[in-house]
Amino acid sequence: MRWRTALSTTAAVGLISMGIALPAHGALTTYCQGTAADVTVPGDLVIRADQACDLSGVTVTGNVTVRAGADLIAEGSTFEGSLRVQEDAYLDSKGSTIAGSLVLRSAYGAYVEDGAVDGRTDAQESGFLYSLGSEHSAWVVAASGETYLDGSVVRGSVTTTDEHLTDVYDSWITGDLSVTGAAEGGLLCTSEVDGDLSYTGNGGLVQIGADAPVGPCGVSYVGGDVALTDNTDDVVISNAIIRGDLRCEGNDPAPTGEDNRVRGAAEGQCAELAASADASGRSRIAPQQVDDRRDGVLEKVGARTAEGEREAAAAGSAGIGD
Repeated sequence: MRWRTALSTTAAVGLISMGIALPAHGALTTYCQGTAADVTVPGDLVIRADQACDLSGVTVTGNVTVRAGADLIAEGSTFEGSLRVQEDAYLDSKGSTIAGSLVLRSAYGAYVEDGAVDGRTDAQESGFLYSLGSEHSAWVVAASGETYLDGSVVRGSVTTTDEHLTDVYDSWITGDLSVTGAAEGGLLCTSEVDGDLSYTGNGGLVQIGADAPVGPCGVSYVGGDVALTDNTDDVVISNAIIRGDLRCEGNDPAPTGEDNRVRGAAEGQCAELAASADASGRSRIAPQQVDDRRDGVLEKVGARTAEGEREAAAAGSAGIGD
């Protein structure tokens, strides 16, 4: 889906032009409100609180800060430093590269599409992190939000804690995937995890592979061990290839599944899995499509992006860059 309409951004001039002394290291900070295209911004870029900045084909040579309540909308842009999104602030990044870390702190959320994050991705106490068709060259860590990896690659591990949910669709994780305490659980759908996979203490559906109750999902692959522990809702594992061990304990109800290939040992509650469709399986959750679990966050993305574009367009040219 594309919600982009007119591109937008603003800006205050650099500190030198405002007659303000620069710090000793000579760094330059530019403030953006409105729209800008095809320019280079030397030094750091800041979007002030409750303002909107819309960039197209822009290069920022320093770090970027999106302050409280602000919006940064970027397409085809390059950020050579780190990008930080603060309280109730929002990032929509399409076809863009972040060379440093992407950090969210109590943010409204971040949507990254067809882009790259070369540094660590760290989302804490934020609404959502949605990565579509993007590559993360380091670890992804998230807590207390919603994490979606959709057609993405993570060259490292993914760790989420106390999230609403963590869903991985058609993606590749070269390290481990660990999901702990997710209120609505998590899916591993037609994806590959080269390291270990663990779901611990989750309150909602945990589904690995399987066509139901959420589907359709194809075969998922795990290169290491799978541990399913102390989950308190349905746990379904089907059509999965596991090179290591499959260990299950303390789950209530017990996991169900079929047609798995486990090259190591299957232990505990998973020593002899009951088929999901038989009488011992659980069917309390109505069948739904994969898209259903994404619709809510995509609505938030579309609404906030449109709002940011309108505000940036209304502010006019940001007048930034060279």
